[in-house]
Amino acid sequence: MVLDTVSGMGMRDNARAELIPGLLRETRGPGGLTRKRVARAAARLGVPDVAAAEAATFYPAFTAPRARWQIRLCKSLSCHLEEGRAVYAALRKAQKWAAAREAPGSARFVIMNADQGEPWTFKDHHLLEHHAGRAIEGLLIACHAVGTGRAYIYLRHDYDNLRRALERELRQAMAAGDGGAPEVSLWTAPGGYICGEESALIASMMGRRAEPRPRPPFPAQAGLHGLPTVINNVETLANVPAIIEHGAEWFRVNFRKLFCVSGDVKRRGVYEAAPGITLRELVFGNAGGIRRAGRKFKMAIVGGLSGQVWGAADLDAPLTHANFGNGAVMVLDESRGAMEVALNAAEFFREECCGACAPCRQGTGTVETLLKEVRTGKKRAKALEQLARVSRVMRDASLCGLGQTATRVLEGLRAKFPAEWGARP
Repeated sequence: MVLDTVSGMGMRDNARAELIPGLLRETRGPGGLTRKRVARAAARLGVPDVAAAEAATFYPAFTAPRARWQIRLCKSLSCHLEEGRAVYAALRKAQKWAAAREAPGSARFVIMNADQGEPWTFKDHHLLEHHAGRAIEGLLIACHAVGTGRAYIYLRHDYDNLRRALERELRQAMAAGDGGAPEVSLWTAPGGYICGEESALIASMMGRRAEPRPRPPFPAQAGLHGLPTVINNVETLANVPAIIEHGAEWFRVNFRKLFCVSGDVKRRGVYEAAPGITLRELVFGNAGGIRRAGRKFKMAIVGGLSGQVWGAADLDAPLTHANFGNGAVMVLDESRGAMEVALNAAEFFREECCGACAPCRQGTGTVETLLKEVRTGKKRAKALEQLARVSRVMRDASLCGLGQTATRVLEGLRAKFPAEWGARP
């Protein structure tokens, strides 16, 4: 196993692939990434100035103020991750692995996606902070199953503490091996919600704008550098060793999901629970209920910002594979307005849109504009009608999941709280 944390790629003949790591190094200087530093990186790597400028103006790691914010995790978690229990659907994982293994040729890659750009989601951070060895073991097993000796860990650029932990675990795995383990590189991800989409993630690793591509071919057929590529998230890979050790039937019976509970609750954090737990049990049991005295539960957004809206009438409904998505649960009390939440979501998706396709590029901005018109009462009925039409077009015609699901929360808020859409805030 070779630990490569300098270039993040290990393919030094590909100058463009070195562009993102080179720009990240330039951000460490005083004042961040200036035009002069962008030009210096381009000259050093031998890439066109326009290519360097394109990357420097696209990714949040370069355009956002450095260290302006960071994710804070609850340190006194009441749940403890038991060995190999939290996991993602094994069937999808097996399909990806089989497709990559059966693809023509001998060269292929496995990538652990540890970028975690989804709002309110921090389970992968928790796993890598406390159980990095399990995730790395799963990554190495995936390499063996796919038949490759090359793997990458795609790590978010502001997770410096996790980088150190991963480097330590990789060194330990290398020392324990027999010399035939795969080569693993830590790749510093430049950030961006769109990088959760597999083909966009691959584009960023090749020094391009993180834009999705039409499918087929799928990444398992033609991914990084045109070669078969398997991409799995941290939670998936962390559970692989236990599945191998105990078998599929054990996994079916003992499956546990990691839920990231945040928002207006007393105990925010990562909680492990079996599918079928009710929203009430998770919010009022594990998370301790509503934080502010005298306020009532109003809603929870389940599955991230592109998930489902659950109201008070849904508190006793079970959280299952069909509805919990990535496990993020944002709890909001009665002081939060549906319009406020909808506008926050619209602003987020407008900012995170990569611009690759017209339905999403134009639609996300139009949704935000129409919501502001609804809020002010300006042509409210017409604006609501247009919102429904734009949402439908985005859902049916956008290239990737960002545009296809960008208005899901908006539609859920309109369905759950119709009265709030006819009154001024």
